[in-house]
Amino acid sequence: MQDVHRSADDTALSASQYSVLMPPKGHPHHSQAALVFVLHGHLPYARRQGQWPHGEEWIHEAASTTYIPLLIALTDMAERGVPFRLTIGLTPILMEQLSDAAVIANLETYLLDRLRRAESDRIRFAHEGFAREARVAMMYAEHFDRALEAFQTRFNRNIVAGFAALQRSGHVELMVSAATHGYLPLLGRASSIAAQLQIGIDTYERHVGTKPTSIWLPECAYRPAQGGLPGIETFLAAQGLNLFFTEAESLEEAPLARGDAGRPTTFRPYHIASSRVSVVGRNARVREQVWSRYEGYPGDRDYREFHRKDAESGLWYWRITGEGVDLGEKDLYEPAWAATKVEAHAHHFVSVVEDEAAKWGATSAIPGLISAAYDAELFGHWWFEGVQWLARVLELAASGNHPTITTATAGGYVSTYPATEAITLPPSSWGRYRTDYTWNNAKTAWMWPVVHERERRMEMLVARYPRARGSLRATLAQAGRELLLLESSDWPFLVTTGQADEYATRRFNAHVKRFDRLTTLLDAGTANTSAGKHLRTRIEQLDNPFPRLDYHVFQDRGPANASLGPISPGSSSPEIRSTSAISDQTSADTPIDSGWGSDYLWHSSVAQRSNEQ
Repeated sequence: MQDVHRSADDTALSASQYSVLMPPKGHPHHSQAALVFVLHGHLPYARRQGQWPHGEEWIHEAASTTYIPLLIALTDMAERGVPFRLTIGLTPILMEQLSDAAVIANLETYLLDRLRRAESDRIRFAHEGFAREARVAMMYAEHFDRALEAFQTRFNRNIVAGFAALQRSGHVELMVSAATHGYLPLLGRASSIAAQLQIGIDTYERHVGTKPTSIWLPECAYRPAQGGLPGIETFLAAQGLNLFFTEAESLEEAPLARGDAGRPTTFRPYHIASSRVSVVGRNARVREQVWSRYEGYPGDRDYREFHRKDAESGLWYWRITGEGVDLGEKDLYEPAWAATKVEAHAHHFVSVVEDEAAKWGATSAIPGLISAAYDAELFGHWWFEGVQWLARVLELAASGNHPTITTATAGGYVSTYPATEAITLPPSSWGRYRTDYTWNNAKTAWMWPVVHERERRMEMLVARYPRARGSLRATLAQAGRELLLLESSDWPFLVTTGQADEYATRRFNAHVKRFDRLTTLLDAGTANTSAGKHLRTRIEQLDNPFPRLDYHVFQDRGPANASLGPISPGSSSPEIRSTSAISDQTSADTPIDSGWGSDYLWHSSVAQRSNEQ
């Protein structure tokens, strides 16, 4: 078998090699469809945002329950020779955080702490005669011990490199995303869209060592050409990206722009209008098997309950028990019962995929694709048994015992069976109503003029300082980082859901404040003073992603959104004034708001998206 731990200097496989080769029609082992499993991994910027119950601990939780267990399971299968294929996206801002020295050190501390809590629980429960709880505590101790050992030894404290190794071995395709998960259709300037994509790709290349071809658009948000301005696909094509994803309903309702008569189907990729960029739609039936709050496997009564925790250790000892059961009435968790359900649900999912493949195979000689796309953090954290279930599904689908299906990466499938028809995809997202509503509504409308003003202000500074050097260049680069961070789609999302609106508002305002203080230094010509350097250094210590950022990426490329009116820096609109009022202090001694967090931030994000389907 291939070595999945080759060095980064090894030549990467081409996109076509990421797929399982599917024999031609009539071959005894011909597959009718490929299961294209897609996981989108993302967390907002949380480095140095405090520990429990706030901030950076989200990264530690996600790493210990999702990223490390997933990496262990996939690497184990690869080393056993299981010919699975999987597509995974780790957003650039997540890659940066998982690779940060401080985050890594804190993650080790977190894993050790959870291991000790589990061991303490086991002793406490055994002493009190609670044998069932003691067994579950032992399970947690083994879980955290295994995660810690794998993180430190097997993967050399580098989660991203572990996934990159699986890409080099041909088992995984790693997607890119926008740098900070900015909601691209609502950005006002083409420079911001280009910067989100270019910096995202640069970050991917720095961590992975290859150039991506597939992208997970943040929030699956797409906007076609409008008012003479280019659609999102034009920006993707300019960066060499040729594949993205959308919701089933958005694709199926799109009119054909080129090709045979009929309606589009999620079993095939399509070009976008006249471009060569392809789009793949999520298969609605397989989506609901996992994603639906009513029909999805994660809600089974025997799976672990996320929301009830032990009062002393914070670990989980109860099962879901049933719909509508109060937390105080939950039954104890039985790992063996959950394992039985994992096996049953994995076989059921594969049977659903086989049924979908048969439907497609009856109508076409070309093998179809069945896209099963989800948030990565659903598996392991919210759905504790999810990683085990996913590994079993991949193992079953790739085993050869289900000859009508195989597994493939998204890029591998599209490279092998490229789009032959084109559609005119409407504006869409995977949020409420499949529109921009979740990110642009009465609760969040105040944020967008603030964003748009800072976009234009950054362009003007690039024009003013075309050849900046030294501290001046560093200040411009840090202003660019703050612009990217305030553009994150997480802030309006959390305001809309209401589950962490105060947190999101504070984080958004904090990045606006830092941007304004830096750009005020630049406007005043004081960036090179000792006070200016001190302020910039303090902000760099808080927000340090994208170390190679070149501020020229924000050069003026014109407007990006025809629905926006003209934007003038210094606008006196009430919304902008109310936010900017906290941002006009430039003294190096002024306290810098480092924000604060919520331990349910990203978990509630996953749950809310699930509820909105």
